[in-house]
Amino acid sequence: PKKMKMAKEDIEEIKYRTGKWLKEEEDILKANAREYLLIHNLTLPDIFKLANKDRKPFYKHCSQNINRKYTNVYKKALRMFDEKNHLGHYTEQEIKTLKKLEATVKDENKWKAIGEKMGRSANSVRDRATKIGAEVKKNKRKRKWTKKEKDRLRLCVDTTA
Repeated sequence: PKKMKMAKEDIEEIKYRTGKWLKEEEDILKANAREYLLIHNLTLPDIFKLANKDRKPFYKHCSQNINRKYTNVYKKALRMFDEKNHLGHYTEQEIKTLKKLEATVKDENKWKAIGEKMGRSANSVRDRATKIGAEVKKNKRKRKWTKKEKDRLRLCVDTTA
């Protein structure tokens, strides 16, 4: 088959919504998910036991009649429907474990590996680690350099120049 080329001005650009989700959009997403589960005789836990590539038809169905990019619907559905995302507040022990794992896990898919070890979703542990990092950064003591620190810096600069 011969490919047709279209002039740029003939292609109508689709304007997708971005930003905070409207309640109506969330309702459509929930209804689409319920419909898919009913048609395929599945439950949400069944969906999340599937490999990511096997969940694609579910996410495609969820995105129907929602004026957002597929990836936005996918991310929203993950956050809304993955039960491991809604396990409540992190305990002090979980925070210690998360910090330890974040420092030691070198897996290519680090957050998925940490999430599996902690029994939480990858999104949840990544978001919590980001929050911990922001808290640490915010709480770092800000002060002026001491004379000793300035002298050490001058010495380092002088020896490399």
